[in-house]
Amino acid sequence: ILNETDEELYNQIKGKKVTAYFKMDSLNNFVVEGNAQSIYYVKDDDGKYIAVNKTECSLLKFLFSNGEISDIKGYVDVKQKMIPMKDANHESLKLEGVVWKGDKRPKRPEKQLPL
Repeated sequence: ILNETDEELYNQIKGKKVTAYFKMDSLNNFVVEGNAQSIYYVKDDDGKYIAVNKTECSLLKFLFSNGEISDIKGYVDVKQKMIPMKDANHESLKLEGVVWKGDKRPKRPEKQLPL
């Protein structure tokens, strides 16, 4: 899973299995299982980037509130590091195999094809 936060910064999530849970047509949470990895850019209350959270563990759970990630919880052998923006090497913070393909991203919902 890749989310462009800025023209050069990307929140990244990677694992063997991702399961999303919805509540009333909105994403409520999702779980990443098996070698779960996350690079997440943290903002302050004014919307300015302050740090990068790098997490690796067996299972990650992402909770949502009002369409935004409200909490990230790691389980089993959690290795987590918070890197201040001034110390972050953004090029080295790209998860292996994760590639941004913004030109292939859907621009609008398509009608569901008949089965």
